[in-house]
Amino acid sequence: MKMNNEIVLETQSLTKIFHGARGDVTALDDVSFSIPEGKTLALVGESGSGKTTAARLVLGLETQNSGTVSVLGKDLSSLNKKELRNLRRSIQVVQQNPYSQLNRRHSVQRIVETPLLAFNEGSAIQRRDKVVDLLESVGLDSAYLNRRPHELSGGQCQRVAIARALAIDPKIVVLDEAVLRLQLCFVEKL
Repeated sequence: MKMNNEIVLETQSLTKIFHGARGDVTALDDVSFSIPEGKTLALVGESGSGKTTAARLVLGLETQNSGTVSVLGKDLSSLNKKELRNLRRSIQVVQQNPYSQLNRRHSVQRIVETPLLAFNEGSAIQRRDKVVDLLESVGLDSAYLNRRPHELSGGQCQRVAIARALAIDPKIVVLDEAVLRLQLCFVEKL
């Protein structure tokens, strides 16, 4: 895969202040970074330092007080709902808690297939084949297709969440608490 060093994600002077009954809390203060295609960036800091807030801003789930977030050269604040939905195809997230991010009523197949359905990708057979390929890419086989989240370990739930995030071939994947996630997957393989 040839990389062209295109900047896929960039923030400029991000500031986020939460207003509450006990006063204002500055979660981010003048944060800037950029990520070229094919590269990884890790935000490291103690609990409460704003890592999740930065992720939520990058995903367009929160609005910054000042600064900009650009995904694939598009300023998130300038996009309407339809444009933002189209851009979401290029950026996916794997949340911190493996159990809370998976619908407990759905099978693994349905969970991983959901982004494909949302973007009207392929026939039912093509989607099933892609789900099997995605599961295999994260170390699970087709025997997991009909299982529900409560039948999986924490590491297996993480793998399902990662497979789902990769289903529509995003340019950017945001992992909240990635080190913990990788540890769970590693322990699961032992």
